[in-house]
Amino acid sequence: MIFDFIVLGATGMQGRIVSKDLFENGYSVLMCGRDKSRILHLLKKYKKSSFRYVDIKNNFVNIFLKRLVL
Repeated sequence: MIFDFIVLGATGMQGRIVSKDLFENGYSVLMCGRDKSRILHLLKKYKKSSFRYVDIKNNFVNIFLKRLVL
């Protein structure tokens, strides 16, 4: 499925608010985060949704540190 939006941090408070608003406006959303259980209700309610586990914190730190060293 092709999604209209990808929301990083979708399992947090702001991410859930943004995702719900997008769904209510007819968009399809790929919700990314660390705790799927926090958005199960959205996944069940909105058919144009999906979830992927993403933890960008460690990757971001690694990229940032590599740029400092270079």
